[in-house]
Amino acid sequence: MNQVGMECIEYTIDGGVTWTVLGTQNDPNGVNWYSSNSLISSGLPGWEGPFAVSGWLESRYKLGTAVGIPGAIAVQFKFIFTSDASVQDAGFHLDDFCITVPCNDDLGVTSIVSPLPGSGQPAGDSTDITVNIENFGQLGQSGFNIGWSINGTPQTPIPFTGTLTAGSVTQFTIPNTPVLPNTYTIYIWTELTGDCLGFNDTICASFVGIPTLVPTPSYCDDFESGNIGWSNQIAAGGNAGTIWELGTPAFGLTSSANSGANAWDVNLNSAYTNTANCELYTPYFDFSGISAEE
Repeated sequence: MNQVGMECIEYTIDGGVTWTVLGTQNDPNGVNWYSSNSLISSGLPGWEGPFAVSGWLESRYKLGTAVGIPGAIAVQFKFIFTSDASVQDAGFHLDDFCITVPCNDDLGVTSIVSPLPGSGQPAGDSTDITVNIENFGQLGQSGFNIGWSINGTPQTPIPFTGTLTAGSVTQFTIPNTPVLPNTYTIYIWTELTGDCLGFNDTICASFVGIPTLVPTPSYCDDFESGNIGWSNQIAAGGNAGTIWELGTPAFGLTSSANSGANAWDVNLNSAYTNTANCELYTPYFDFSGISAEE
């Protein structure tokens, strides 16, 4: 594997006498935290390149979960960049380094557990949507609602039962959400009176209501009329930087569609990443009227 650059973060609470790596690969206390558990150039966990295909990556970490940091009076961080012996490239870049002390009241929807964003369900059916809700604040919270909308139309909020303690994450399910035809968008957010930070309240995702089509007498989609029942998703273990996209290819040898302007392409504007595993699904087809001889 061609790793052109690697970086990790360490911290000290004793003036540099000892340094500790902050977090692990895919750390549950972080967001976009380390892509490797053991970098070739250092043996430490960290982010491995190349990232030129994806540009900037926002990462966050809950410092209150790191051993020794809570209560320490002099914490210092160190960004470590290492490289292998064979490649020279752009390296790593750092911008907007921020530390935020949690306020008392701060909730948010952090991720969609199921169904996977971009995935499809039969149009006209209903499906349960499960999300993760996190209490970012310092106080436990109860008596709040979960709001949601479909294609911009607000739906009836659903009460959250129980108490979400400070720093904890729990799953919440919105039952029987309608599956609309073709591509539709759902927003889900927390409704907490006095929430101090609004930017982390909401998550949104697009899904596909998959139609059932009958070839009469044939079927052909040149993809010039938008997405009609196709769905894509990243398979388990697949790199989030590689996915099927609908549009005009603009990278590599196929820098245009075969006909018209649109095609499905693995990353329209960039190369695929390492450890890619992404899937593209067609609509359903009704072959009940077709004989074995056809």
